[in-house]
Amino acid sequence: ADVNLVISGRSNGKSYSALKYVLEDFKKNGKCFVWVRRWHDDVKLSKSQKLFLPLRNEIVKMFGTDYDVVYQNGNYYLVDPDGDKTVIGYIVALSDSHHLKSVSFVNIGTIVYDEFIRQAQAGEKVLPDELGRWESILSTVIRFHTDIKIFCLANTCSKYAPLLQYYKIPINTMKIGDIFVQEFPTEAGTLKVACEYAEVSKEVKKKTSKYILDSDMILSGEW
Repeated sequence: ADVNLVISGRSNGKSYSALKYVLEDFKKNGKCFVWVRRWHDDVKLSKSQKLFLPLRNEIVKMFGTDYDVVYQNGNYYLVDPDGDKTVIGYIVALSDSHHLKSVSFVNIGTIVYDEFIRQAQAGEKVLPDELGRWESILSTVIRFHTDIKIFCLANTCSKYAPLLQYYKIPINTMKIGDIFVQEFPTEAGTLKVACEYAEVSKEVKKKTSKYILDSDMILSGEW
């Protein structure tokens, strides 16, 4: 699908899988990625520089022992054994969309919107004109491309999310394990959208169930 929404319980490997995918896409096709979060605080240095830390072993397998991925000024670089850096991706905040209109994003293959469903229980709110900001970022990044893959990842925190409505996902009738696919005719062709309500990993459930007594979202992925 062109747009892939994946929702599930927490710690189910959604972000890890997406990060591995963008690394593989760069290695195989030389394509870069754009990682999107909702708030500016989500893309600050202290958080952004840790994005690829869990994938150290994957980086070694794909590129070699002396390679690394580092963050600097909104960009992610692959660093080779000689210290030379190559841009492989970017990180942006949806709340900063109005600042990005003049920014150039080169050779993009993937856009990932991580945590697209707000944490309602923690008091998080959606952005004013969140869909307008999303469309603005898509317009800025995609330009004239028609071969970009979009992944939108989220925990089952709340059934209210602008993107679920935007892509007409029937979230109230979907059950764990369901995959909903829909096509939208556009002037540039057909947009194919898929939404997976993924099962929680048995390994994750086993590890967390001892310490978490009553959370359907974490233990089973239910709302």
